[in-house]
Amino acid sequence: MNAKQQSKYNMYLTTVEFLNANNSITMLLPRYQEFYGTFQNGISQIRSSNEQQSIDKSGIASNKKQLRKLLVKLGADTSRKIQSYAKIENNQILLNEAKFTESDFKNASDSDLETFAQSTYDTAQKQLGNLAQYGVTNETQNDLMRALTDFRAAMPTPRNGAIGTKLSTEQLTKSFTATDKALDNIDALVEIVRISQPEFYSGYKSARKIIDTAAGSLQLKGFVTDAGTGEGLKGATVSFELNNNSNGLLKAKASGGESVKKKTADKGGFNIKSLPEGTYSATVSKNGYADVVTTIAITNGELAVLNVELVKNI
Repeated sequence: MNAKQQSKYNMYLTTVEFLNANNSITMLLPRYQEFYGTFQNGISQIRSSNEQQSIDKSGIASNKKQLRKLLVKLGADTSRKIQSYAKIENNQILLNEAKFTESDFKNASDSDLETFAQSTYDTAQKQLGNLAQYGVTNETQNDLMRALTDFRAAMPTPRNGAIGTKLSTEQLTKSFTATDKALDNIDALVEIVRISQPEFYSGYKSARKIIDTAAGSLQLKGFVTDAGTGEGLKGATVSFELNNNSNGLLKAKASGGESVKKKTADKGGFNIKSLPEGTYSATVSKNGYADVVTTIAITNGELAVLNVELVKNI
């Protein structure tokens, strides 16, 4: 449910409460029970669709994040052990093959992380007989491959979640339309008692007013912190590129007419009031730190949150 829909939904609830409190008047209106029943049913459908929308979104990103952390941990550990063996044996070729650092794994995009982990696994398999003393075994390899497989399976999940959310959103829109129609019919009936029940009429019109709670709302907020200290980083640059945008840097404009690029404030925070709906690649950079590229989905009327940790360059 976006902000405008939430404002309308709040009006529905206020109107229902008012109508129930004045049942002695409304019960005399022709066909009132029919329209009121449809009105209440619409509110129930809206509540149900909104709950489903929330279910579609919850847990998806969190689960993927946990799988990513595990893959980073196992991939970086295996890479370190291969590098240790290569250095001891003075095997420069192997050392180059196992070149991935923990920072490489942490800061990689999802697709690059998948590639780094697969390459590390393949390199370890070729040297498995020599790596046992260094802690790389069939068991650790199985753990790494399992983590990689699970992460691969989770990669399209946000898209699947978006599809489920889209269906819930479409149903939500239909429910609002049906509820508005029922309320329009009740509006027409209330006009019958405009003169005979002036206090009721005035109270109804007051209840029917939509209070806009969307004014001044944010589209996206976020924080950029130092991965080592957890402190907010001032002056980091956060830029957004719309996925599948052949023109490269996002051409859409934020409020105020500026390009969609933000600098973090004193404590590492940043806000964006307007950003077109879509899926974006967000690049976070600051001198002395490795860049981070991540993905963020923007939905109209809903607040998105982007928290990023930057790792200092070695």
